[in-house]
Amino acid sequence: MKWKLFSIIVGLGLIASGLWWWKNQTPDPGAEFGLVPMTAAKLPGVIKDAGTPLVLVNFWATWCVPCKAEMPGLVRLQKKYASDFKVIFVTLDDKEAFPGTTEFLIQTGVQFPTYYSGSGDLVKEVYSKSHGALPTSIIFGRDGKMIEAWEGDITEADLEAKITTQLRGT
Repeated sequence: MKWKLFSIIVGLGLIASGLWWWKNQTPDPGAEFGLVPMTAAKLPGVIKDAGTPLVLVNFWATWCVPCKAEMPGLVRLQKKYASDFKVIFVTLDDKEAFPGTTEFLIQTGVQFPTYYSGSGDLVKEVYSKSHGALPTSIIFGRDGKMIEAWEGDITEADLEAKITTQLRGT
């Protein structure tokens, strides 16, 4: 009899704690929109998994006009140099803007995973010299080491020159 009562109490306790846990889970705000959370700790693995000699991490937002202006060129260069160069887009949009973020990515032809900032000032965590300007772009080598970084937009021709210079040196 004592064991039955004990089992019932333990069972109810487990059910209650499971319900509490389930109720207090924070859903991923980007999942509904196909956006993946990004943190400074996660970024090196994503760069390595890209499997290319060069990876460009581009921090942007839909409210940033220069960000939106340069994005089609970044997408074209990723397609052109697909085996040697990958782009990782990380939006700094607020979760309320995610529907517009996704719409813009579709219109721009982005057909690869796109990330959103999962921490406060991700740009500063990744690039300590950042002044907070967008877009901010960082080129990393296959080894995950930063090769070059800049704030502000870049023309497609200027970025292509950087890519070809780096690829000749690798």
